[in-house]
Order: sequence, then C-alpha cells, then structure tokens
Amino acid sequence: MNEIFKVNDIPVRLSDAFVAVSAAIEKLHYVPNVQARELNRRSSHIIGVAVPGLGDIFLAEMVDSIEAAMGKERYAMLLGCTRNDPGQEQECLRLLCARNVAGLIVASPQTGRLPKDFYREMAERIPLVFVNGQPDIEAASYVNAAGDALQAAASRKKGSLLGQKVAELLLDKIRYGTSKRVILD
Repeated sequence: MNEIFKVNDIPVRLSDAFVAVSAAIEKLHYVPNVQARELNRRSSHIIGVAVPGLGDIFLAEMVDSIEAAMGKERYAMLLGCTRNDPGQEQECLRLLCARNVAGLIVASPQTGRLPKDFYREMAERIPLVFVNGQPDIEAASYVNAAGDALQAAASRKKGSLLGQKVAELLLDKIRYGTSKRVILD
C-alpha cells in the first residue's frame, strides 16, 4: 500500500519500502553517523583549537567565543591543551589533524622550539590560524593582540573579540583559501 503525503500542497505517493524504512528510523531513534559521512566526503565541519591551557580567563573567553562563532556556521570544535610544551603541542596538532579537522587554530604556538618545517608543511595541507604567534609561514593567517590588548589579557571582552576575529579568519581560510595578518589594538 502506498501512502500519499502533501509536500508544498502537491500530493506525493511514497512507496511501501520508504514508509517502512522511515518507520524503522523513527522507532529505533536512528541518528546518522556524521563522522562516517564526513570521511566519505573527505571534508568535515570540525575545527581543532590548540591552547596552552584554560587557566587564563583571556584564553578561556577566546575559546568560548570561537566555539560560539563556529557553532553558528555549524562547525564543532575539538580542543587540545599544549601546556606550553613543544612536544605536547606537536602531538596535540597531529592528533587533531588525524581527526580530519577542517582547520586549526593555534594560540601562542611554540614555533621557535619545533622543527622548522612542522608548521609550514601543516599549513600547506590544512587551513591554519595562529593567535599571538609570528612564525613566517605564507600559507597561514595570524591574529596578534598587540600592546594594550595583550596587557589587558584578563579582559573578557578582549578575549571574546579576539575569538570572533580568529573564527572569522579561519572561516575565510577554509572557504576561500585567503591568508591575512591582523593586529588588534
């Protein structure tokens, strides 16, 4: 037996198989596996964020603001803490990349203490935004809180504004491949 539904006031006849599958999906509360779909498409809506830690209110507000801005664009966020340790930072970023992230945000990177080409090779494969770091990598975007902004690191407003700008730069990098350098005063 075929059921008839109206879609935009147009009668649509659904096959018995479609009706049975739809009923099974509803009965079992089936939820599609987003990771499997993204793996199949070779793209994701997950971003990776690496920070030294969350004890600093400035970084915590920045991360919260990034998550809110990216969430509006239907991106989820994976967070890793590097503890200002170059080895931990390297491992954290490798793990985030292994999870097929669409882009990376790295706060206070340990670029001077990592192998020279580590970030350069990463930036060629994946959109990358640095926060308060200045490695000379053409393919990456940068946001630096200069002078007064860095001095006011405890300011929630500054962390929030910085997070919004970082999210904006990462979305531009993901969508258009554009790299920018921004200094916030």
